[in-house]
Amino acid sequence: MADGLELAVFRWQGRVYAVENLCPHLGFPLSEGIVRDGEVICSWHGWHVRLEDGACRHERERAKTYPCEVRGEDVWVEV
Repeated sequence: MADGLELAVFRWQGRVYAVENLCPHLGFPLSEGIVRDGEVICSWHGWHVRLEDGACRHERERAKTYPCEVRGEDVWVEV
């Protein structure tokens, strides 16, 4: 949680990404998905959401993404 938003935070190839924890398809939690090839795959209906910008494969919908960085042991997210 950050400033009232539920976020899903992922690490992929040494980078950290923050995405709103809602699949754009039906709002299921992206945090329950798996990360593969720079995308999180929603475990409910298989939607692919690109971590870098929230774009959904083959769809116009987009998940909200937030800039973030690692500072020591903490992940800071700009909301």
